[in-house]
Amino acid sequence: MYAASSDTRKRASLPISSVVAYRPAGISARNSGSSGQLLVEDVLAALGHPVRIGILRELAASEGERTCGSLPMSVTKATATFHWRVLCESGVTREHKVGRYRAVELRREDLDARFPGLLAAVLAATPPTLDAEGTEETT
Repeated sequence: MYAASSDTRKRASLPISSVVAYRPAGISARNSGSSGQLLVEDVLAALGHPVRIGILRELAASEGERTCGSLPMSVTKATATFHWRVLCESGVTREHKVGRYRAVELRREDLDARFPGLLAAVLAATPPTLDAEGTEETT
């Protein structure tokens, strides 16, 4: 066994507010702020993973909100939860509880108002989702 260094203990005891100090005041962990509070670096980082791009494509193709479990995912539930949280905290999606479920919607109007053309460019630049046989899914 080894003893943890004093630096490790200090870092482990930091309050969460000091870890995410770059976030503007008024933005909760579930980013429901206005479009002016969206940060381009958060949005681009959230869109930098193929699983999250797939979620984005599914939400963009659907009408209104969806539940987290209604979207086809090729990852475990824990990994899917992580990706949902990244999208929500970056401001790409908005979540709220509906009974036992968590409904998610794409913040299309907010994204288009803050970053005109970004969502359309990302959707146009990403390849379509493929099904198990390698053919394009119709969404």
